Amino acid sequence: YYILDNKEKVFLVDRRNGSKEELERPQIAGTNIALKKPSLPFYFDNIPKDIGEFDIWFDDLYRKENIAYLLKSGKFNLPKKILDNWGRNIFSFRYIPGPLWHCFALWGFEKAMVWIIDKPELIKYACGKFTDYAIDLISISRKIRTKGIWIIDCMTDMVSFEHYKEFNLNF
Repeated sequence: YYILDNKEKVFLVDRRNGSKEELERPQIAGTNIALKKPSLPFYFDNIPKDIGEFDIWFDDLYRKENIAYLLKSGKFNLPKKILDNWGRNIFSFRYIPGPLWHCFALWGFEKAMVWIIDKPELIKYACGKFTDYAIDLISISRKIRTKGIWIIDCMTDMVSFEHYKEFNLNF
């Protein structure tokens, strides 16, 4: 196999028979697997750049991902049934993105790192909102009898200790 990049599309090519499989290019802006694309109205240059735009984005996410909606949607029926029946035999956990990690996921690593310096009020505001969201996810996990929470806070070793205190420990 080899990668063929013709500047418009990228393919994985099988050397044996020449068959091609189109691959997706990596995204420039951030995304988060917990925040599905339909919940992300902002992409690339259209990401929230201030608190007002962030509130619009977050309200759209929260409307689709709040506790009442998620529990009513049936999304957690299967995990709850599994935990009700076999939960005593396993250590079930749910991962929750940390607030700053959510910022990296939304804005991408480079932009979030720059905005920690250039727009700290936006990052701090977003961290507060993402903390509220994380608490809701933890509440859902409790309702379906999850035994543990794994807080994912990647790349926080790449910020200064002062920024770590400001954007992580405060939340």
